[in-house]
Amino acid sequence: DLFVEAVVDNPTPFQGEAIDYVFRFYQAVNLSRDPNYQPPSFTGFWTDGEPFQTDYTVDAGGRTYRVSEVHHTLVPTANGDVAIEPTTLNIPGSLFEDERILQTRPVDVTVQSWPQGAPADFKGAVGKYAISAKVDTTETKVNEPVTLEVVLSGEGNIDTAGDPVWTE
Repeated sequence: DLFVEAVVDNPTPFQGEAIDYVFRFYQAVNLSRDPNYQPPSFTGFWTDGEPFQTDYTVDAGGRTYRVSEVHHTLVPTANGDVAIEPTTLNIPGSLFEDERILQTRPVDVTVQSWPQGAPADFKGAVGKYAISAKVDTTETKVNEPVTLEVVLSGEGNIDTAGDPVWTE
């Protein structure tokens, strides 16, 4: 009637590359009380922002399940093998039902070292980034200020990009 699982979208990321950790709760029966979601500590990963949830239904084995997915964006902080601890879902009991505790299996991730040949000033910003720049005016006079706006955006742990180095 009820079961859980946890997966990652990429089990072999590079150090600093963002991955999606997905917890799924399958429910073929109605519950009298809301379950209590307890995510793992994600030791060995940096995570930012709140997880987000999606809900849908799926047919499997002749039954219809309501599925709740909780997504966490994780960024591995060191290379090597890492086991993400099990996620626990506590379903409170009622007058007629006992408390139930569901737990996922650990999720194994093998974090790869950064590829060889990275520039000497590489700080570990792994991801998909875009950079854009614009000025507030296209015409000016000598000694009048011009504002330059540079925007770095994308997916990944952008905090590791560091401050830009401006040439003269």
